[in-house]
Amino acid sequence: MSGGTADRAERPISFTAPFRHPAFTVIWTATLVSNVGGWMYNAASGWLMTLLDADPLMVALVQAASSLPICLFAIPAGALADIFDKRRFLIVVEIITTIVSAVYALVVGLGWATPANLLVFTFLIGAAGAMTVPAWQAVVTYLVPRDDLPPAIAANSVGVNISRAIGPALGGVTIAAYGIVAPFWINAASNLGIVASLLWWRPRTRAGTLLPAERFGQAILAGLRYARHNRHLRATLTRAAGFFPFASAYWALYTTVFFGCLTLGSAAWGEVAVLVGIANAHFLAAAGAIAAIVLTWRWKLQTGTGIDLSPSMHWPAPLTAEPIENDRGPVLVTVEYRVEPSDREPFLEALAQLEHERRRDGAYAWGVFEDAAQEGRILETFLIESWMEHLRQHERVTKADRLLQEEIRRFDRSGNPKVTHFIAADM
Repeated sequence: MSGGTADRAERPISFTAPFRHPAFTVIWTATLVSNVGGWMYNAASGWLMTLLDADPLMVALVQAASSLPICLFAIPAGALADIFDKRRFLIVVEIITTIVSAVYALVVGLGWATPANLLVFTFLIGAAGAMTVPAWQAVVTYLVPRDDLPPAIAANSVGVNISRAIGPALGGVTIAAYGIVAPFWINAASNLGIVASLLWWRPRTRAGTLLPAERFGQAILAGLRYARHNRHLRATLTRAAGFFPFASAYWALYTTVFFGCLTLGSAAWGEVAVLVGIANAHFLAAAGAIAAIVLTWRWKLQTGTGIDLSPSMHWPAPLTAEPIENDRGPVLVTVEYRVEPSDREPFLEALAQLEHERRRDGAYAWGVFEDAAQEGRILETFLIESWMEHLRQHERVTKADRLLQEEIRRFDRSGNPKVTHFIAADM
């Protein structure tokens, strides 16, 4: 290990490190102000619904309408954030958010608010917010260098929790002092800081892919495939799915203060409270949460800490006899290994770990075959939808994947397995 690397490893991580970078400081501050305005809006919208219709289910539906867009649009939003320039994408969506928020503030101010249009505008504002979540998470890597990324992520979480703590309180004080419409206007105005900071910011240039942008549907499928075949992420999602449906009962049943929380949980637990009472609903939620802990116990968290997921780019470009059209396929890739018979079992165990990597990065079929006539000759095969998708597969391989592949190659007698590409014949 070099001296510089050792110094970075031994240097303690400082929470204030990201704030040495002006772009991060400006955007973090603007985001904090905007989030406070958003939480003031949440408090005001729940309060407004109690004035329009005090039914617990209707109050819970306010937050259901706010959080449902995350469920519906988070994955498509991630695809769009990858396809378009992230800064420009954020500017456009944040401007739309500001306009929609201002329009509904005007509606409330004119006394035209109804339960129906409150739910509609809450959904629209939530949808605009959901469209920006993946882009905001990705933008952090442009604001600070890699060494300052962990404290930058922590600082963003702190900012969210600060706004979550003071936003509803400020909303209540503002409503008491200036009326129900005030938080709606404040929410619209608070978003202007986000737009201004993004217009001011000029991100540093980064080396990008030479391949064309993915199509919208392909980008969504790539994200879903990655989540399915990344065991660390899959464990996190499984544990979350076992926790939040029951944890949401707390927010949905103390609706006059928090006005509900998660999408299905808010609506469902609000209805359960009406049917069986608040106390019984809490007992049911607690029992479900305990059962979820047991059922999801085998999916461990924090297993991916320290794994380097940055692109490795160590796969050489495939050699072709003539140019191949991007959409031609499917493509069959074979990797031929020559393994000592005594190493067969440990080799196959190591090779099995490659399946999720291959499928995560684009393969829709994977298999291992042995030569019936020649002992120790083992063939790994995987199929990819198109030639372009295989080229993208080259760019998706991470440095962590490279370590696994190098471990597997050590079993090969030559140390350099033979890779062959086949493409479906054009009939």
